[in-house]
This record gives sequence, C-alpha cells and structure tokens, in this order.
Amino acid sequence: MSLANFEVLGGAVANVEPLGSGLVWDQRGYVVTAYASIVTRGGAMASASAGASSSASGVPAAPEQPLAAGGTAAGSSAAASSGGRRIRVALLDASVSPPLLKEYPAELVGASPLHNLAVLLLTDVPPEILAPIALGTSADLRVGQAAFALGLPFGQSHSLSYGVISGLRRPLASAQAGLFVPGGAVQTDASIDASNTGGALMDSAGRLVGMCVAPATLQRGTAATAQRAASLSFAVPVDVLTRIVPQLIAYGEPRG
Repeated sequence: MSLANFEVLGGAVANVEPLGSGLVWDQRGYVVTAYASIVTRGGAMASASAGASSSASGVPAAPEQPLAAGGTAAGSSAAASSGGRRIRVALLDASVSPPLLKEYPAELVGASPLHNLAVLLLTDVPPEILAPIALGTSADLRVGQAAFALGLPFGQSHSLSYGVISGLRRPLASAQAGLFVPGGAVQTDASIDASNTGGALMDSAGRLVGMCVAPATLQRGTAATAQRAASLSFAVPVDVLTRIVPQLIAYGEPRG
C-alpha cells in the first residue's frame, strides 16, 4: 500500500505528499509503516480521542478495545496536529476485476521512534479488501537466501525488487536520536528507497521477514560514511514487529 500526507482545502484533497509504503497488519484495519516516514518526513500525527491520555512521546493512546475497521471512537478527531494535515492510504482492491487502487484516510494510533515503527488505523475501509500479510520469522534467516522487497510507491502498481539476505544484526539507526534498534537490522541487496520504506521484505514463500527502511534513516557518522552506505538496504526484523506492534495497538507506545 502507498501512504501520503495531504490537506483538505475547500472540501477537496490537496497538496498530496507521498510518504512511502505500508503493511496491512490485520483485518481490523491496522497498518504498519516506518515512523520516519510518518513523522520525520512531514507526516501528520493524529490528535488524541476525547478523554484519552497521550503518551510521553505525544502519540495518542489507542482505545482500550481496538476499533474495528470503519469504526470511530466517540468524540475522536481526525484533525492532525500539524495544521489539519491527515494521512491517506492507497490500497489495491483485488476483490474486483481488474483490481482498482482506492484511497482511504488513516489515523496514527501508536509509534515507537526507537524501533522506527508506526501503526495507523484505516477508517471507512471495507474489511473484505484487506489482505493481511503472512508473517514469517527473522530468527532463522541465513545470509544468501532470497529476499524480495515489495512496495506501492507513489500510488503506482506494486513494485518488486529481488536480492538476497546479505547481512544480519546490522547497526540500524532508529528515528530516536543517538539510539539503535535493539537486535540490529536485516541487510539485503534488494533495492529499497524512500518510496517503498515501510513496505515488506519477504522470503521466497511470500512471508514477511522485515519492514523496509530508507537508507537515509540508517546512517551514522560522517557524510562520507553515509554516501558509501547509500547502496545498502535494510529492514527492521519481523520478530521486532511481532513483539512491538501489538503493544502500539493496545497502548500507543511500547511497554517493556
């Protein structure tokens, strides 16, 4: 899926800014993407629901009971904290032939800068068009095995790049200054750029083994170091996602 930042001017969507890609997590309408795409690249942070407390990071806490797809919390506001901007998600509806690209609004319900993860909730989306990705594991990845990076860049049809797993437990800079994602990153030579950041890194069986992150968010040290590393591609391991994402859905922030 493709994510974009946008404004509503005169009742119409305007000033659309592509942010990257994302993963359908489950049929309740939760979507996982990169924190850096949503926040540091100008994405909007949705306001908290009435009566809900915000976490220390300023991310609104999720409701005690996860919302079903299409549901809204009583008194909740879709207005974003950055001048009324919202997040828009494009999904490929495969329930019709030929498949159609459809757009839906989304709200930010939880985020972890440390893990470079953000969770969105789609609103007004039919559950039948949601196809959650099959989850694999990153614990048994081996250098040399096939890897496929999938995204939906800039609202275009699915984009796929192919490579191998070329490294494990690599230092991965988080979106939180001075810290690194615990456990490190999966390295691959499959092409990953800003347009498919937040998209899937899959094994040959089509199972998720990591979430792609843009090279610009990974580098540390000097500009020369960053330039030399620009050809490297990385992903947050899926085992990190399976541990942290449920916490973001339930609490809006990681717990333990």
